Amino acid sequence: VSSIAGYALLCGTPVVSGDLEEEKRFGAAGAPGRSGPVSAVAASFPWGREHGVLVVYATRADAFDARHALSVGRIS
Repeated sequence: VSSIAGYALLCGTPVVSGDLEEEKRFGAAGAPGRSGPVSAVAASFPWGREHGVLVVYATRADAFDARHALSVGRIS
């Protein structure tokens, strides 16, 4: 898996990464260009017979926690 979006699709649950540059579970493909840490939270959602993923990025490390994962999960 090369991105947080793909990892969220595989897990079927919201995923939080404190710093995509240091992430070991997946790569940083699709992340915005950066000159420092970028954190992200992602959640998959059904779209008819397919699935999509909502991803939120922040330009600082550890910007998201479990509360954010729940919020993004509910929105998606």
